[in-house]
Amino acid sequence: MKQFKTLMLTAVTTALLLSGCGNNSASMDHPVRLMDYVLDLGVIKDYDEKKMMDFCKERYFVPQQGGCSAVVTQVDGKNLVGRNNDITITENSCFKFILDINQYKALGLAYCYQFQDKLSYEHVLKNGLDDFSKMIIPFVATDYLNEKGLYIQTDMRYEEDGYEVTSTNPKSDVDLFLMSFPGYAATRCKNVYEAVGLAMAGVNIYNNVDPSKSVTWNFAFTLADAEGNYGLLEVAKNKVSFLSKQNGQANYYVTPEFAKDAKFQSGEPRFKVLNEGLDQVKTLDQMLTHMEKTYYTWSSEWDNLDEAPYDIRTECVGCYPVDKDGKVSPDGDTKNCTTAWLMDEKNKDYVFDVIKAENKELYTTYKNNDGTWNYPKLRKAYGTIPDFWITMFSVAVDCSARKMKVRYFQDSTKEIEFSI
Repeated sequence: MKQFKTLMLTAVTTALLLSGCGNNSASMDHPVRLMDYVLDLGVIKDYDEKKMMDFCKERYFVPQQGGCSAVVTQVDGKNLVGRNNDITITENSCFKFILDINQYKALGLAYCYQFQDKLSYEHVLKNGLDDFSKMIIPFVATDYLNEKGLYIQTDMRYEEDGYEVTSTNPKSDVDLFLMSFPGYAATRCKNVYEAVGLAMAGVNIYNNVDPSKSVTWNFAFTLADAEGNYGLLEVAKNKVSFLSKQNGQANYYVTPEFAKDAKFQSGEPRFKVLNEGLDQVKTLDQMLTHMEKTYYTWSSEWDNLDEAPYDIRTECVGCYPVDKDGKVSPDGDTKNCTTAWLMDEKNKDYVFDVIKAENKELYTTYKNNDGTWNYPKLRKAYGTIPDFWITMFSVAVDCSARKMKVRYFQDSTKEIEFSI
């Protein structure tokens, strides 16, 4: 199945990277097509950071659900990072760009699965980007690698009562929306500890100025640099925590104070699998292949949960509502979702069976004869299929080489390599 046209782009210098393989017309207004669903915005020099920060402060900005996995290993003391972007499948574009607005240039990667009316692949190719899109893309980028070798990766954390972040450092002159931290830090910090210092003392981080008016989803960040430093930065309960040498994350809190009361979490089995055999990973290509261990497979694929590569029950992390009796029901409370019930041993099998039964016939409709997913059909059905998550792409980063490689899991020959 030909979802993407095969194209290998190797960019060994920033100049080649920004040229769009010979096409130098890449710009924020007129992106260059690198491959299906992947667009190059070129160098962004005129980004209005203050405007974006004011926009966040004035609105209740609620990111959609998404899941991710990240893992760090060292090869001769140098950091090699892998990440999966496990999110709801859409027809929206993936944008690559260089953000050059502060002290350091930073390569950003943004898979914009929100704002379907503005950022769908076909719409952007036909109409370009409006002012809102140009403001939002650097903000929603989940991966930044700067010219000093600092890499920042983003994972989400679910809405939790009491985990709101309204202010971590009210004495600071800079109010920073949590999700904008990667771009803000990557353009100002040369290593992990400068980024951590910025988060802890340099800015006032918030995720929602009034949690009573909208849900609050938190984010955590895997940090790694060219100096061999790495760790996990978590923000919750108006506090910032940094766990040095924590080699990655999934969608659950690791900081003990945050983890002890959290109900809606997933990814422990996923992260465990990623650490198995990690010491054998030595190259970007090996890391990309390693990340395939946790590619999402929908629960209807497994008749026997013990045959799954990890505990699939804890990875069905969408929001099937559960009623007061613990039954999956469309009339249930969406804040009491299957994530919590799947993490509860006595309810796991029940919820898994219900989800599997409800979706088996539906998902069979989107399979090819050879058993692979029919992605054009899935894309058209986006928004109508509950809980469909898939690893859209995997990323491998060599911090010392300032190099990032992206592989689309549907076909390992479809890869893009960037350097900065």
